[in-house]
Amino acid sequence: MMRSSKIFLALLIAVSLTFVLGNTSPVKAGSGKSHSTHFFSEKGPQLSHNESGCDVCHAKGDQQCQSSPVFADGQPLASTNACDVCHSQGGAFDGVAMAKANWDNSVYEAGGLTFQAGKEEWCATCHDNAPAHSRYQVFDVSPVVVDNLEGSYTGTWSTGSNPGYYGTNYQYHAAGSGTDTFTWTPTITTPGTYEVFARWVADLVQAPDATYTIYHDDGNTEVSRNQTTQGSQWVSLGVYTLDGVNDRVELVQSPNGQVCADAIQCIYLATNAPNIAGDNDTYGFYVSGHDMDCLSCHDASHSHIDDVHRTYSSSLDNYQTSYRLKSINGGQPLKIPRTAYNPYDPRAEHDFALCFDCHNKNEVVGEGENAQYDVRHTNFWDDDGSPRNDHWYHLRNSNFDSDWDGVSDSGTSCVACHNVHGSPTQTMIRHGELISTPGTTDKVPALGFTYLTPGADPEATVEESVGARFNWGGNALSQNGVCGGCHGTSISWYRYPYLAPHLSDPVATPETVSISGASGSVVITCELDDFNGSGGYMVTIDLTALNGSPAQPMYDDGNSEHCDAVAGDGIYSICVEIPAEAGSGSRTLVITAEDVDGHSTTEVTLDVEIASEVIWDNESGDGMWSTPLNWSTDAVPTAGQSVAFKPGIHFSELRIQQHRDLECRLCQRLERADTDRRSHREFGNTPLQG
Repeated sequence: MMRSSKIFLALLIAVSLTFVLGNTSPVKAGSGKSHSTHFFSEKGPQLSHNESGCDVCHAKGDQQCQSSPVFADGQPLASTNACDVCHSQGGAFDGVAMAKANWDNSVYEAGGLTFQAGKEEWCATCHDNAPAHSRYQVFDVSPVVVDNLEGSYTGTWSTGSNPGYYGTNYQYHAAGSGTDTFTWTPTITTPGTYEVFARWVADLVQAPDATYTIYHDDGNTEVSRNQTTQGSQWVSLGVYTLDGVNDRVELVQSPNGQVCADAIQCIYLATNAPNIAGDNDTYGFYVSGHDMDCLSCHDASHSHIDDVHRTYSSSLDNYQTSYRLKSINGGQPLKIPRTAYNPYDPRAEHDFALCFDCHNKNEVVGEGENAQYDVRHTNFWDDDGSPRNDHWYHLRNSNFDSDWDGVSDSGTSCVACHNVHGSPTQTMIRHGELISTPGTTDKVPALGFTYLTPGADPEATVEESVGARFNWGGNALSQNGVCGGCHGTSISWYRYPYLAPHLSDPVATPETVSISGASGSVVITCELDDFNGSGGYMVTIDLTALNGSPAQPMYDDGNSEHCDAVAGDGIYSICVEIPAEAGSGSRTLVITAEDVDGHSTTEVTLDVEIASEVIWDNESGDGMWSTPLNWSTDAVPTAGQSVAFKPGIHFSELRIQQHRDLECRLCQRLERADTDRRSHREFGNTPLQG
């Protein structure tokens, strides 16, 4: 019943907005898209759920949002502070400026799930070092209202009773150039971020520049408001951090008119957006993190603003939805908490699917039957006479605090030790910023990672190193904030570094190539990092699965013939024409980078669809050739048609009634095809069953 009521309410608001935005007045070009984002979108503040609706941003009486809308502070879009509550300002990325600049056209492509070109840093405009807030009020912390009768003042303030005041009455001060003030002192019992509002009774004789000073945790801030308008409503004075110590709001008399002191209100807001962009100078996502499109990992269709700094809890097993992670091949991106394996299996790639979507599993945790001793492609090992792959070892035997509440609750995963959003320490090793209690740095320096060099150098790079060290505060979870360790107050390991070029983020565009003629096109890209700047490396891709070269070069030359956008940016590209003869199905292609220091590989997967090809999918499950439902066209193929098997389906599942001439001919055709290269790849060598 509750869900039905919410749906009804949403529909009612939608109908109302259609009337308001669509039928009664001209709407600013493009603003319908932005209004929709603010009211209904999963990634927006969902103001349709807020009882004040349009009043959240706009002044009462201007809810029609006309071509020159008036906001709650009486200003147009270019100068309003209505956006300041939700969007960050003053940090490494200016969220307010970007929000206003993109009001008309949004930042997303049609469908709202991918960014427009040039706007890929949109997320950082809230998640930077001056983070934004969720606009939702947190209703279990009641608004703090202070009426004028609870205030104090200096000088002469008269009592007024014109209609529209809050409480019993209001007070006012005649125009003058003195320093008489009226002070409200809110009782703050829950420290945090608050939006502060003021209220007055408007009058044309009042000051157009009534000056309020808000005293908050970071100092004091002066703001001016026009008291000739916007009377008898709560008008925002801005967002501030309050802790109940010396917090107050003062109104000073004005030489330009009388000022009205009625009431102030402090509304507790959700916690700050986590800072994933850092300061964008010494560390952060684009400096020491993954530096790629946020939507490579996150799913914009998942609900976003939810008033809680961390919604993931190990007890709820909601890691994917809480962090808005995209699915990988239809499955979960990361298995956290890892509770299904004991001992934990580092070769269970579905546990780390999101990370292995770009990184080569075999290079991280080793390859072959003795993977635990394979250290050919990692620097996380100790040359102690019996080296082991320490990624493999820790993923198999360790535990960590996955929801950062001080209790170990999960088998170790990649994100235990790595902050992929960027860290002040190298290789994105956790330094404690994101895992600290919100608003604090209580888990810094976390693992305290440094490379070891013959001469102590905390800024040494991997190519200069002979080892590495964790300098943590202790091996207990309460000391390092990550895991219950085994190594005392520090642990060092020594090895000569592996410096081969590293490949990551392989992408096929499009991921599904549909061929209706002789061939289809795909662009394949991959990023390369050269740790020691040695150069002289080659990047190749094996295209034999697409009837191409086993060592096709990829390019970083900015040449459009190679589909490379920018020369020298570390992103290698190649245009590939896929002939129809390659057949349909899923293909996994291996990309290799090699120089004098060694080689590394990664894989990219794409699907090929042939429009004229009939696919056997055994949808009915009876294994019969003659069952129409078992074919992609829901019809048995006829002579001359090209047939293929859905990936994962084999000859052994196909039962052909060989007394039928047509089916015998097709059977013989498939058996002959089993010897050629394409059918060997597509169908395998499993013999047909008669």
